[in-house]
Amino acid sequence: MSDQVIIKKAISIAEDETKLFENSDIHLKAIISCAGKLEFNHCTLSYNEYRFANGIELSSKASLSFKDCSIICDGLDDDTFIRGDGCEQISFENCTFKDCSNFLSINLDGITGSFNMSHCKLVNCYDKFIDVDMVDATTSSITDTTIVEDDVADFNQENGLFCGVINLIKIHVLCDGLTCTLANNTVEEKNSFKRAGVKDGLSDNEITYFDVENAEIKQCSFLNANNCITLNNGKVTDCKFTACCNVIASDNCSPDKALTVDSCHFDSCTLILSTCLNYTATNCSFTNCYGRLIMPGNYDYGSAVISNCTFKNIKYLDGTKNEELISGMPCSLAADDSMKFYGVDACITFSFNDEDGKANQVSNCTFDGAELGEDIFLIQSVGNVDYDALLIKLHRHKPHGKVAYIKDCTFKNITTHRSTGKIIKEYVPYDTTFKKGHNFKATIVSDCNGLDNVQMLS
Repeated sequence: MSDQVIIKKAISIAEDETKLFENSDIHLKAIISCAGKLEFNHCTLSYNEYRFANGIELSSKASLSFKDCSIICDGLDDDTFIRGDGCEQISFENCTFKDCSNFLSINLDGITGSFNMSHCKLVNCYDKFIDVDMVDATTSSITDTTIVEDDVADFNQENGLFCGVINLIKIHVLCDGLTCTLANNTVEEKNSFKRAGVKDGLSDNEITYFDVENAEIKQCSFLNANNCITLNNGKVTDCKFTACCNVIASDNCSPDKALTVDSCHFDSCTLILSTCLNYTATNCSFTNCYGRLIMPGNYDYGSAVISNCTFKNIKYLDGTKNEELISGMPCSLAADDSMKFYGVDACITFSFNDEDGKANQVSNCTFDGAELGEDIFLIQSVGNVDYDALLIKLHRHKPHGKVAYIKDCTFKNITTHRSTGKIIKEYVPYDTTFKKGHNFKATIVSDCNGLDNVQMLS
């Protein structure tokens, strides 16, 4: 049986000191300041349950570890529970977290040694659960961890209202190299987490589950989740996404960084990939997906490469139905308002509006089964769009060059409600000072099969 420990007075742990709590039921009414080592083994720890200042404050040489513990949040406080400008290392092993928000924040000087979480379970954790910076070529990892969202604690709602998109886990590695690893994790967002009456694919409790950079994400699975991953510079490999929305986003604009998505499986998903500079998707499968699937990111640099992928039984019938699904996904004005400004939309949209970028490419892909609406293309290229609020005029710009090359692809079992039977939009309209509606051939299609067998529906 655990001993109950109520910490009523401040505790200070010196740099050369180790403090161990073991087999204890811990309740905090004070602050623990740590410059040395602080360890919790087989403990239950509750925080923010009293109206007293509480928490753990770490200094630059501090080391903190939790093993076989349960951590429970009982209230919301402006101060993060574990905090500091910097520390040496933090680890969590085989721990359970319940309703935890504002749990861990180490920024400014960052974590200089390591951050590791393994074999843990997060239940209904919420905003700013983890927010850490890693520096000096340190390592960080989250492995074999389960995240389940099926409710939101009352105190995690702002004045009883649901918040907008928030970050659950944010790990920014401030150095070169992929030194952050997320592996064998599962994320499940249950229907009870959503508010009643919210449309399919949407949630008013929108969490960005992983906001990371310089990271490798592999062998993870996401079920019914929104805003799964925001990743700048890194790899997503052998992951599975089922019934997800706003899946993988990046706003990378640095030529020194890249994003690779390889051997991933997307089933019944929408708003899947927000492309960025130096973006590659290879050997992926998209099955029973719908609406917008691939879109440009914020910067419209182009340079996306989609190769050896399979798109099976995809559907996009009405562009107006998906307007509200954009909330968590970075997207260009061109992609966001394609239907409004061009009169059409597409499952896959490419743009290329910066002279430093390169044209996008789709090669060796198979499109087997698609149903497209009257105003919907399978693939389209767009130019950039800006809006002059003073003149109340819309300006559609001519792309810097060819926007996309589609080659060596196979199209079969494609149906469209478009009377022309066209499923690839090759020309981009643009405006000049004297005339609107110029056409520029922005998409080049070569060595593809099946485009002449598209079935037209009335």
